[in-house]
Amino acid sequence: MISAKKKIIMVFAVASLLLLATAAVSAADGPAVMVTDYKVEPEVLMPGDTGTITVTIQNMDTQSSESETTTTTTTSSTSSTTTTSTVNAEIESIRLSSRSRDIEWLREGFQRSEYYNIGALGPGESITIAIPIKAAAYTSEGTYFPEVCVEVDNGGSVRFPVPVKVESSSVEILEKDVPSEISLNESKEIAMVVANNRPNSVSGVNVHVKAEHEALEFTPERIFIGNLAPYEQREVNFSVTPLSVGNKDIQFVVEYKNGINSHRNAFKSAVFVGAMQT
Repeated sequence: MISAKKKIIMVFAVASLLLLATAAVSAADGPAVMVTDYKVEPEVLMPGDTGTITVTIQNMDTQSSESETTTTTTTSSTSSTTTTSTVNAEIESIRLSSRSRDIEWLREGFQRSEYYNIGALGPGESITIAIPIKAAAYTSEGTYFPEVCVEVDNGGSVRFPVPVKVESSSVEILEKDVPSEISLNESKEIAMVVANNRPNSVSGVNVHVKAEHEALEFTPERIFIGNLAPYEQREVNFSVTPLSVGNKDIQFVVEYKNGINSHRNAFKSAVFVGAMQT
């Protein structure tokens, strides 16, 4: 017969085998992610323009850690081993949320409207993401606040409103000095002013001039200006030589870019070409 004392020893041995390798995992609160910087390009959109919101997302948590303790128990002793590691922020998705359809994610190709599985950010690490946007053609002037939404798989999510400005003012070409009359055997100077009426700079500004039925000859036919600062004006000059008599229509065209968006404006004028002077 087995004594009560031996039964207790056998039960303890079985329990020791069952607990030979046990593990407990504990973790602090999830990592804190923030939008630390943003940029909108172009700085001010025109209705119908496309652009980008570029945001920098950073894992601000440099303290949180994850600990795993492994406990080994035998009939004669118990030992524990603890391993500690930092907690990465698992970015699940980034999307743009807007209360209206004035400013939206620019959908192209397979109609993407958010980024998935961005990856992990270690403590203090950051990532920069460019979000394509579009201002609807009917968008009114003003400032809109679409939210950049960052979903974190193992931490708190972030909603960050980004101010996006929309302004319909344009770059114009205006008459400064255009002769009303010119003789067939002479040339005259034409002075025009290119005015950037926008609160942001524009690029690729280009001016060209032409007459109906090529009845006038211009030198030069095209002038490249380049960049214009906000509210900057620039004078351009052409020389005109008539090729036939009568009323001649002239069209001046200014082309420019707001960000990657091409725009143009035209100005029409006229000159009367009289008979050759003797």
